[in-house]
Amino acid sequence: MKSFTRPLISQIYGSDQVEIQDFGDVVKLFRDPDISKALEKLRIMADKLEIKPEEIPKFMED
Repeated sequence: MKSFTRPLISQIYGSDQVEIQDFGDVVKLFRDPDISKALEKLRIMADKLEIKPEEIPKFMED
């Protein structure tokens, strides 16, 4: 699971300056996210997947 979630979290919440090494780094990203950047990255991901942004959670669950 880690091999899937780490890149995904980094893709959505991270940036070139953020490096995720452990769970503490993930918690930091969730505590102080750049909301506008995260939303934009989710929209880009949805466009690439040809789904609506609100469908991403269900897509990932499947």
